[in-house]
Amino acid sequence: MTTTRTLLGSAAAAFVAALSIAAGTASATSPPTLTAGLGCSVQCVSKAAVTVTATSAKVELATTVPANLKVTVTKIHGGGGGGDFPAVYSKTVIVTATSPHRTAYFLQLEPDATYAIVVKATDLQGRSSSRSGTFKTLPIKTTGAAKPGGIASNVGCSEQCITKALVSQQKPDAERARIDVATTTPAKIRIDVSRDKPVQTAGGPAQFDIVSSQQTPGFVRAWAPVVGGLGYGTRYYVVVRAKDANGHVSFRQGSFRTVSATATVTLHRIKVLNDGDKVGKGELFFSLFVNHDYLWGTGLRKLSSGDFTTVNPAGSTRPGVSFQVSANGDAEFEMSMYGEECDSILKKNCKQEANATHSFDQWARAGGVFDVSALLENDALPGWYGTGVTPPPGHDNYFVFGTTDEYVKFLVLATIDLEVEWP
Repeated sequence: MTTTRTLLGSAAAAFVAALSIAAGTASATSPPTLTAGLGCSVQCVSKAAVTVTATSAKVELATTVPANLKVTVTKIHGGGGGGDFPAVYSKTVIVTATSPHRTAYFLQLEPDATYAIVVKATDLQGRSSSRSGTFKTLPIKTTGAAKPGGIASNVGCSEQCITKALVSQQKPDAERARIDVATTTPAKIRIDVSRDKPVQTAGGPAQFDIVSSQQTPGFVRAWAPVVGGLGYGTRYYVVVRAKDANGHVSFRQGSFRTVSATATVTLHRIKVLNDGDKVGKGELFFSLFVNHDYLWGTGLRKLSSGDFTTVNPAGSTRPGVSFQVSANGDAEFEMSMYGEECDSILKKNCKQEANATHSFDQWARAGGVFDVSALLENDALPGWYGTGVTPPPGHDNYFVFGTTDEYVKFLVLATIDLEVEWP
């Protein structure tokens, strides 16, 4: 493989100029003055010689004083629109002050690509200085015809052979994403989608919280599988592997975020199962809290066991009190409807008036922590059937929740509707 070498020193080349100018201490033709007595409180990196091939870079380093070195190389690429994610490469190599070999190696680079490099030196007193610049890998020389973008077809996946990796979502499939992949050579393609960011290992990117893993049964040049069961407004990480007939493997990795969604929860009716009063109708109060914030309440309502009462905004006869919650990811919210029977004359069960230190803990409570995705599933909680109320049409789902082991017992009849925020 042909190599090229760029030097940082008195015979400064292009990379030297980039580092010197970035440091703001000298021009390409006038290297910075280095003062050993001040250590790395001033510029102490005296050498950073970069030797590149099409797929690797070697950085030879020297400092004016003993210092630990951190060398970071990151690929520079144009930002893709939509779900397009270019290959990502960012790696840091640590060279300690006591290391006999002051050299950093970077492998699996892309041919004919520009990389940013930062060299940071920290002396033994903790003082630091750094230099930054860029370098470019060599193009692949081949007698074969190169594909668009400079990727040659005759080298297979020994070099980068994945030319396309595009993630897209289309209405109404907000929980599904299509991943379009193309290669320059026939390859077995594997696509892993995870919730965790891939960890770079010697064998390639590693993922652990996998939500989907799919692979072609044979060699193809293009593939567009669909990944289902995705959450709303959630970031997922994708690793695409292409393995050619010779066993060579190329990787591309990136991430995408699914479209966001909001859920509207509406409480419509309350059915009283036990009014809490052995004589006549119960004198009942109700209060609704969402995520510990007061949202709605009633004055006294005389209701008997088996009666219904509407949940309507204060000063309105329009039924239904609504609130919105996020439906993104593993979204949850807390909702509690409190009920109390309060006879203002006998005060038999009226904890609210008979006990000056009353709290809502003494009230009958229906509710708890709700999982938004579970509420949207048809079999998650019982619908309104059996309550004696015909569900109003046009809602995404219907659910009921109620009290347990309380002297005042009631059910709350509610609906939930999802709104996907398509761009």
